[in-house]
Amino acid sequence: MENNHHLGHVKYAGFWIRFAARFLDGIIVAAILIVANVVLGTVGGYHNPLLPLIDLVIAFGYFCHMTKKYGATYGKQVLNIRVVAEDGSHLTNTMVVMREIVGKIASGIILDIGYLMVAFTKRKQGLHDKIAETVVVHTAPHTHNRKHVVALNVATFTLLIVVLFVVLAVTHHS
Repeated sequence: MENNHHLGHVKYAGFWIRFAARFLDGIIVAAILIVANVVLGTVGGYHNPLLPLIDLVIAFGYFCHMTKKYGATYGKQVLNIRVVAEDGSHLTNTMVVMREIVGKIASGIILDIGYLMVAFTKRKQGLHDKIAETVVVHTAPHTHNRKHVVALNVATFTLLIVVLFVVLAVTHHS
């Protein structure tokens, strides 16, 4: 799909800003997983063989949900970038699954070369973008609801504090 008539003049998001967004998302997902594992581990035992599967569902669920609903994870929203179809249209469920699950597994399984492709392709697409026919573009800072960004910052800070207390409590009792 080389037809970009809906995109007009765009600035594609490069490797480092996408890396920074992924780093922020990694902190958020890690915090969620720590809390989920402590809760589920306490209830079902820490040796529950379902915990790794639950972790995958939570992690992939976060990326799929945020990308489909907002076109951007929290990390991308903070940095004013978003995922769109190559032609500028809204993402379909299939595109999201192909990008966030199939494409990212493929990008990672080949020693993350699929992610590094962002630095070397014309439209700064990783393998996961090419598979799903998506691009990541810069957005104007005012396009995000300011209340949403403030809520994100408060939620992230609160979650990090909760995680800190949970980690301290778990390590203190060990």
